[in-house]
Amino acid sequence: MQALRCSRISPANELVALPAGADTSARTPDGGRSHEDVTPMNPRQARRRNGVRPGKRAAAVTPVTVRPITVGEAFPLRRRHLRPSLPAASSRYAGDDHPAAIHLGAFADVRGSGKLVAVVSFLPRTEHGEISTAVYELQGLVTVPWARNQGIGAHLVAEGITELISRGVSCLWCDGRTPAKSFYERLGFSAVGAEFVTPATGPHYRFVKELGKRANGSGEPEREV
Repeated sequence: MQALRCSRISPANELVALPAGADTSARTPDGGRSHEDVTPMNPRQARRRNGVRPGKRAAAVTPVTVRPITVGEAFPLRRRHLRPSLPAASSRYAGDDHPAAIHLGAFADVRGSGKLVAVVSFLPRTEHGEISTAVYELQGLVTVPWARNQGIGAHLVAEGITELISRGVSCLWCDGRTPAKSFYERLGFSAVGAEFVTPATGPHYRFVKELGKRANGSGEPEREV
């Protein structure tokens, strides 16, 4: 199968028109907050080589350690903070158990022990649900409420992007909630197509980020011209 590129990622298929004057900044219908909707970047953690742009300075960042986790570790935070009023099955994603899936967690030192405060998953699948080692989907990004607005989510995504580039992945995409649009843009994503609504989780955009290829082993993504 020919490797897909970000330029071929299409807008979401099932679009629901937003009513005129609709407020898209409120909480989502399921009662959860969008993925890191107002999280500013911390300049010291920004991964500029991955196209991540720092935003305004946040409060002091809780020291965290990022490491791989299992989907079983990620699930409770997804369930509790992203879709608390929906069936538990909605917090499990197609591709979660694929051997090439990446699940990362950020652990903060709380009273001498590492506490999981943020999770994210990168799944090897196209927007059509096809398994792909060239195109990955970002899913399930969430930070516990008390640790938000400190750049932890952005740091977690940047670490995942570094790993994707090392694997030669060309494109990362996601369907992100509208209140998180500026967050994704700071991470170097671009919105594709019009805003759309899913009945359970509210208004979204489809976002894509071109990762390119590793150049001369430096980790720098090549630029397409």
